[in-house]
Amino acid sequence: MVVATSSKINTVIRNNSFFKINPQFDKEEQKIIRRYKINLLNLEQLSQTKLTKLVMVNFIQSNPDGLKTLLTLLGISEEKFQRLIHVMRNVSNKSFTDLLNKSAWPNSAAESEWKIEKIQTLARDNRKIALGITNLFFSGYKDPFLKKSFR
Repeated sequence: MVVATSSKINTVIRNNSFFKINPQFDKEEQKIIRRYKINLLNLEQLSQTKLTKLVMVNFIQSNPDGLKTLLTLLGISEEKFQRLIHVMRNVSNKSFTDLLNKSAWPNSAAESEWKIEKIQTLARDNRKIALGITNLFFSGYKDPFLKKSFR
């Protein structure tokens, strides 16, 4: 017995959940996207012609979503960034820890990764931490430890 292709397609569409829409989830995601869009437009106005370290530090410290917005702009996933911070907390490589101003970060057991919200709060409250993060964005590609470890 041969089943028509259109019948098979209709069965897949009718029985698979990936075609179902969650309006509440979509609404929340749209709010986040709008917020990031506004943040990026504000960042553009702040930077005028050039995105400098000072502009980035101020943006991270003054905007509740500043770090997340910059990560989005730079194409760095939150997870990868969290891992970089976790590595910084666990290694004693001088160039890498100097780049991130490790001495300004809290000394705590580093068994687990910090959530992005905790890192944002630390950066908002401590200018040296915000500067360390900005240094990573501007100069991390030149750091010998990062080049070797994250090819």
